[in-house]
Amino acid sequence: MEATNELYGFVILHYLAYDMTCTCVDRVLSLFPHGQLKIVIVDNASPNGSGAALQQRYAGEPCVHVLLNGCNEGFARGNNAGYVWLRDNCSPAFIIVMNNDVLVQQASFLQTISALYERTHFAVLGPDIRNPVTGVRQNPRYASDATYLRGQREEDVRQMNLWNRHILKCFPYYYLRHTLFGWVRRFFPKKGHGTSVSVDEELEGVVLHGACYVFSACFMKKRPLAFNPATFLYFEEDILHLECMRAGLKMLYSPALQVQHLEDVSTDMMHSSAYRKEKRKTEEVVKSSDVFLRLCREG
Repeated sequence: MEATNELYGFVILHYLAYDMTCTCVDRVLSLFPHGQLKIVIVDNASPNGSGAALQQRYAGEPCVHVLLNGCNEGFARGNNAGYVWLRDNCSPAFIIVMNNDVLVQQASFLQTISALYERTHFAVLGPDIRNPVTGVRQNPRYASDATYLRGQREEDVRQMNLWNRHILKCFPYYYLRHTLFGWVRRFFPKKGHGTSVSVDEELEGVVLHGACYVFSACFMKKRPLAFNPATFLYFEEDILHLECMRAGLKMLYSPALQVQHLEDVSTDMMHSSAYRKEKRKTEEVVKSSDVFLRLCREG
């Protein structure tokens, strides 16, 4: 595949997990010519000082820039900070927004993005995302349940929202029950049906997994922000899909582009106990599903 002279921006959101972020960034630096890259690491006010440590580590690398947020802005606003900085300061042809626990391995990663855009003119591209430990393929977001492949239904989200609100009222009981059933499932696993959608072919208009997005210039021209800033964590994928479909922005999944996803490194470090992690997740799901429902009502 022929080389390209286009500029590719990377936004890597960082919180606490210094070693993982370094591994992610160093992998990109090792694979591609530095003249084609501008990497923005966005530190979400990590309380362990790792944001400043990243600034020091990459101080001599001109294609890496570290932004230090004054507070933890969450997924959407944190990534938006890097997206806006790249768009306004570098005018890249593409902006790749990916978690710090995502690893690029394809030497042809950048050329594949350009070739896919040349052929499809996508606004948002999602790669084949694989967990290297389990082998599970995570894109498209609802490949194992085609019912939601092209977006969750408003009524289903409303019911889920009400259920999670009920859970929060009696969370200790719910968590105990959830934990006990988890142990049962470990010894008596339910037989799954596997993916119901072929992930070996390109798909348009599907919900893409949030671990890695590629935004093209046509997306940047229409969207001042990558993500709706009203959420802190969760539902970003469904909200982005809803907004893109309404705006006529093409979302494309392509197995030709591939990354590995180690999953939840930073969120696991945020909480000293599984109980607090599960409760915080439930609280944020309620808040973010509220945003999704409001957008549905606004039409």
